[in-house]
Amino acid sequence: MRDLARLVKRKAKYGVECFREFMQPIKLPARRERIRINFNFHVEDIADTETYIAFREFVKGLADAAQAKPLLCVTTPHCPQTRCQMKQNHLCEEEYEERVKELARYSEIGYHGHFFSKKKGKLDGAVAEWIGDMLYSMAWADGLNPMGSSNFERAVVENQMREEIAWLKGIGIEPFAYVAGWWFMNEDVALLLEQNGIKIDFSVRQRHPDTFGGRYLQNGSLPPHGEPFILPPTKGVIEVRSVFYPVEHPRRSKEFFRDTVVHSPDSPLYVVFPSHEGEAIHFSRELMDNALATRRMKGIFEWQDLSTQLSEISSSLGLA
Repeated sequence: MRDLARLVKRKAKYGVECFREFMQPIKLPARRERIRINFNFHVEDIADTETYIAFREFVKGLADAAQAKPLLCVTTPHCPQTRCQMKQNHLCEEEYEERVKELARYSEIGYHGHFFSKKKGKLDGAVAEWIGDMLYSMAWADGLNPMGSSNFERAVVENQMREEIAWLKGIGIEPFAYVAGWWFMNEDVALLLEQNGIKIDFSVRQRHPDTFGGRYLQNGSLPPHGEPFILPPTKGVIEVRSVFYPVEHPRRSKEFFRDTVVHSPDSPLYVVFPSHEGEAIHFSRELMDNALATRRMKGIFEWQDLSTQLSEISSSLGLA
């Protein structure tokens, strides 16, 4: 009953925002160089058949609406949590492989790393209690615990990352992009990404810590939103910032974009919208409306495949 009440309230709020946009539209200034944008989905639940089917149909529609392939960073059967989900859903590895290959028809595929430890971790900062409950009280894969800085094990990450990337290559996919599970990043992970051939990462967010409450890079060390940079201490992994989850009316998204749009209008900027399968299903209208709204603002935004973004940025940073 509470879920229904929340749904009704959210839909009513969306209707109010539609009316406000009609009555008082927010206009953003045009740019001489547009902001390159796309979605980056953290794909970690496609072992569930109902979720997979709904998400696949959404991705098809999104690719048509945006006229660009979204990036799907996926976990593999070598991730303990995915392996557990496959067992729960009676899904064999060949079936999971077919799902990833089918999604690759409408998207570009990257790698999503969720790592686990036998040791229970600790939160790094002032994080809401419910997050700690979610991380350390839930029944994760085989009784393991989500891995953050307090229970980090380099050997575990190194072995799993090597196996997962090899699995993707084995089914004909070269993963060039990465996004971190729980937004967790440190020097070891960054260097392992470079060692395994990852070219571009989307794990750093402005003003937001990782799920454990820690920060890899402090805000003062980050360039302004939209400016790509080399992820330290690597020599060539490009970092493009993930911005906000576009689950609000496009009016709100315009408000969130105000500062980015006016920054360095003569230079191309690059950002990605993060999201998950669940949001694509439950907020499909909002996500699709944001894609359509930004596509219509041709003097500000340009929807672009992430592989194309990578090529552009590599040239601008002298990495090509």
